Amino acid sequence: MRRTSRQMIRRFRVNRLNSWLLSHVYTTSTRQNLKHQPATASTSVQEVVTISSRNNSNCSDFMMMIKPIIISGPSGGGKSTILAKAMKEYPDAFAFSVSHTTRKPRDGELDGQHYYFVEKSEFERMIKDGEFLEHAQFGGNFYGTSKKAVQDICNSGKICVLDVELQGVRNFKKAQFEAKYIFVRPPSMEVLENRLRQRGTETDDSLEKRLKHAKEDLLAVENESTLFDVVVINEQLDKAYSDFLNAIRSELDVFIQKRSDKEMSNGEGKDMVRCAGDLKNCHVIEVGPGPGGITRAILEKPCLRLDVVELDRQFIPALEVALDFCQKLLNNLTHLKHHAQDRMFIHRGDIMQTDVGGIWEEAAATKCDWMDQNPPFSLIGNLPFHISTPLIIKLMRSISDRTGPFAFGRVPMMFSFQLEVAKRMVAPLGSDFRSRIGLTCQNWAEPKIMFDIPGKCFTPQPEVSVAFVRLTPRLEPQIPVAFEVSNKVFRVLFHLRRKYLRKVVRLLYPEPMLDDMADDLLRHCRLDPTMVVPMLDMQNFAEMCLFYEKQCRE
Repeated sequence: MRRTSRQMIRRFRVNRLNSWLLSHVYTTSTRQNLKHQPATASTSVQEVVTISSRNNSNCSDFMMMIKPIIISGPSGGGKSTILAKAMKEYPDAFAFSVSHTTRKPRDGELDGQHYYFVEKSEFERMIKDGEFLEHAQFGGNFYGTSKKAVQDICNSGKICVLDVELQGVRNFKKAQFEAKYIFVRPPSMEVLENRLRQRGTETDDSLEKRLKHAKEDLLAVENESTLFDVVVINEQLDKAYSDFLNAIRSELDVFIQKRSDKEMSNGEGKDMVRCAGDLKNCHVIEVGPGPGGITRAILEKPCLRLDVVELDRQFIPALEVALDFCQKLLNNLTHLKHHAQDRMFIHRGDIMQTDVGGIWEEAAATKCDWMDQNPPFSLIGNLPFHISTPLIIKLMRSISDRTGPFAFGRVPMMFSFQLEVAKRMVAPLGSDFRSRIGLTCQNWAEPKIMFDIPGKCFTPQPEVSVAFVRLTPRLEPQIPVAFEVSNKVFRVLFHLRRKYLRKVVRLLYPEPMLDDMADDLLRHCRLDPTMVVPMLDMQNFAEMCLFYEKQCRE
């Protein structure tokens, strides 16, 4: 009789968990599909997912495609270190499901971040009210995963990570909760004991309890081979971390692809590509494609060839999906079918170190005359803010000597910038945004802000607005001097932009002759020594650069 009662209680907990999953985690469309299926009392959550996926293969709900990650392992095994490393490398991908516990917080642990620390009476109330997905007791303390914690993460669209004890894992498995189950263990009990002692947070009694419990867990995992999908042995952290990433690679790939779809749904990628001009039959290089939203907008043109340069390895899987998209897209175009595999190429690297012209050289692209107004080439990029200024300086230098991409002609550029940087690039005379980057761009190219949008439209989301700027190289620079001369003059003068000219121009010269040479420059250019730099027009800068270049030669 006692055994039967236990079975009934266990079955009740499983059914209650299944019921919550159906009503809170899976989509409305999924629940509607279930109405048309022959229901049986034995239908499990896993079977439901299989049924609904067949009839709703385009479902966009993350829980339908991305499994939560349930990670377990003895204290000191390294699971927290591995998780922290993953969340640092993929800051937007994961959300940690914070468990409730009745134990006291350790030094440095924060309520709501590491655990929700509650009194035993409160924990018991939550059990009574059915607020937990699962709960277990370990070392005299209760631990539990609340429904709300998991539901909030599911609603956010991130990969839910749950760190639970072995007993909790069993509860999830009994409930047929579909997840990726990973166990992180030390290479030996001796290593585990050393790690726990090095923490300095355990008493002899608590250490003995932890080691006893860890030994039981390791033995249980060996005996229950189907409990976990992957067992990661943390002997060397980098190797263990690599094994962990390999275990969740499919979840990461789907998350990144879904994020790409979300970025494209806003339409900004298509607007950016439209403003870049007619890309049909063009060689295009995209800088910093990220999850591939703009990439697919480019491929829809379609261009003759697309090369993408991406440094962050987390986006490579999504770009490979875009490559498959390119294959399918071009296979639908009869005249391009036999060339579909040669349309998109992925280059993992730093754009500041990448030979862009070399990419087109290898593609055997035909160079255009500098006088041609519409060369079949284009540079496009959603630039990380920290490289936007140095990259533009690099490109303007390449325009000046017609090297790199500009060896192929006056290649137009379409880049995204922080709105403030974009305003500097196009700033007119007297503007507070007048700057070195603006003068450099305006000297060698014609910058134009096409449109701007809130940063929240991007992944990841910057806290500032973003502007899309089109730059067209000029036939000739407005200031006909070597790039290094104009660059130095702009850099020095805008270093003290609010100071009088006489004080600023002195910084162009070495100490023994700075006064005489600075006075000569101001006198020759007929400039008021009490003017400030933002009030100078392009003609003033041209005269200063030409005379300064002459002074340097003499």
